[in-house]
Amino acid sequence: REDKAYLIGSTYDEAFLLAFDRISMSFSTVANAPEALKTETFILDGDSVLFTGGGVVAYSNQFVRQFWKYNMSSGGWSRLNDLPFECFGVNGFSVNGRFFAIDLQRNLWEYNPAEDTWTQKATLESGFGGNRSAAVGFSIGDKGYLGSGIRLDIVWIFPFTTILQDFYEYDPATDTWTMKASLPVGARYDAVGFSIGDKGFIGMGHINIDTPVYYKDFWE
Repeated sequence: REDKAYLIGSTYDEAFLLAFDRISMSFSTVANAPEALKTETFILDGDSVLFTGGGVVAYSNQFVRQFWKYNMSSGGWSRLNDLPFECFGVNGFSVNGRFFAIDLQRNLWEYNPAEDTWTQKATLESGFGGNRSAAVGFSIGDKGYLGSGIRLDIVWIFPFTTILQDFYEYDPATDTWTMKASLPVGARYDAVGFSIGDKGFIGMGHINIDTPVYYKDFWE
């Protein structure tokens, strides 16, 4: 959003809405966030508002279904209807004012802010099957993109069965997914992704949970 990017940060006791200013290259706390929004939440840009929710309670298998809206003008939080699905990680994107999130079973959902409701859309049919979490998503033009992440069985107790590097394009006009070129090196989860103009960028992330290996590369 203009010269700033927003994210949810947290400790075990508190959660915060943070802003990164690319001009000053610094982080600042915008506001305290609802307590439930701590681990692996997703965030969607709604122009004058931000939508955020989902995730898990740290070191447990308890999913969070709370969904919240932050008003950029008033600085206030409003709790919305709970999510009708479970998700874990940054599995969402916005396309031309339409908001999408993908659940653990790879079902895509679209959010209608006017009615505060979610509608299930096309399932992402990947060759790996199973579920998908901690993926990265962004949009370019009228398409959404999502890829990488993990396939997991249990959220926190040595859960990762497959670390992924495949990548897909979603067309809201036809409600269809198309497989694109996979990441050229290194399957990963918890990566960073964004778009500038007609180009998308993805990088960083890591593999392993007990002895993490962190990536520092970026790809266009």
